[in-house]
Amino acid sequence: MEILLGVLAVLLFVFVVIWVVRALGRTEEPGPSPRAWESRDPTGSVVVLDMVPEDPEHDSVRRLVEEVGRRALLSEPELDEVEVRDRDGRVLGTVRPPPPLPAELSLPPDLHEPHTRPSRVPDPVPHQTPADRPGAGRRPPAPPDDEPLESVHRLFSEQFDLAADIRSRLRDPDDPVETIRAILDAGGYTPEVSGDLLRLEHVAIIVLPDLWQNADDALARGFLRIQRAQVERGVIVHLGWMNPEALRRREVAAPNVRHVGPEAIQRMADAVASGADPISFAIGPAVVR
Repeated sequence: MEILLGVLAVLLFVFVVIWVVRALGRTEEPGPSPRAWESRDPTGSVVVLDMVPEDPEHDSVRRLVEEVGRRALLSEPELDEVEVRDRDGRVLGTVRPPPPLPAELSLPPDLHEPHTRPSRVPDPVPHQTPADRPGAGRRPPAPPDDEPLESVHRLFSEQFDLAADIRSRLRDPDDPVETIRAILDAGGYTPEVSGDLLRLEHVAIIVLPDLWQNADDALARGFLRIQRAQVERGVIVHLGWMNPEALRRREVAAPNVRHVGPEAIQRMADAVASGADPISFAIGPAVVR
């Protein structure tokens, strides 16, 4: 019996040693290396968008033209106008800077407030003070009980101009993640959705709600989730206001993760409606040159 127990102990020891050696020798397949987003800021008087739309007059094209034109004018304020073209050289539109404000602003007469009389001599003409006017001091009538005040809730997807093809793919029109998923789906992608994260082959998109507190913690958690997704690049879509300086510092430290606001959702939807790649327009208008 003792010999049998000894043999079993030796076999168990050998099995454990083999398992440990195999576990140490087993290496996990490394994920893709982080890759910085390409900076293609529009410059010059002629900007070429990475798209060839069927209808240059469509609202989606007009919004993209207006945005890329404004960005070019901001980068070079001395420009008088910016001409926007598609990849085939077709002119999509021309964007000009807004007219300057007048040197002197005049108020309409009904907005001028009365001033104190320069003379201290009593005015013989009687005037009504605000307290003497009819109805002064009365409260406005309350609404009837049968007409309660109701707040109007707009579905999240209703806040954007989405093409019919995108709306037909929506499963929950009030879900921000689902709205982005439908846009990507209409653009030819099939993202994996896990909570507030959408994962493609090389890109992950995470959606942060409108946060009034702990915004830095939420950004840090979003960044870590993108890192764990093992993708080359990431996009954090924040639905509320974020400190631009804090976002710039984060992007300098990790150029493979960019931060965009809710306007990026409309821009990606416009890219799909214009026949362009929504991922290329995620962080800004995709510029060829």
